[in-house]
Amino acid sequence: MVPAVDAVEISAIPLLTTLLLAFALSALALAVAMLFDSRSETALVRAAQRLRLVGMRMPRMLQRHGIAAGDYLDSLSVAQIREHIRNCDRCSLGDLCDRDLDARHPCTRTSFAYCPNRNAVQRYLVRKRSA
Repeated sequence: MVPAVDAVEISAIPLLTTLLLAFALSALALAVAMLFDSRSETALVRAAQRLRLVGMRMPRMLQRHGIAAGDYLDSLSVAQIREHIRNCDRCSLGDLCDRDLDARHPCTRTSFAYCPNRNAVQRYLVRKRSA
């Protein structure tokens, strides 16, 4: 028979407290980073949004207006891009948009007048011209 060895009792409370504190500090740091909308903190979010736009009409519409999609998106916050994506997704005038996107004639001031993102695009064009 093997003699019993005195067991040393180790409390798990300090370990759990340390782990919970580390988790809370990490979550706080992430939340603070998300508050500031700069390129470095939102690079992954912006990359995901750009991928989402690939299959949408919006990049083609920007191109028809002579706007580089990357430059346009860089001028917007992550929240604004999210709103533009939502507007484009929910738009019920896709057939009309496709017709205008496929048109051979150049864009005019009234092109895409029905577009829910039109005002933002027009503001961008005005800023771009004045710069």
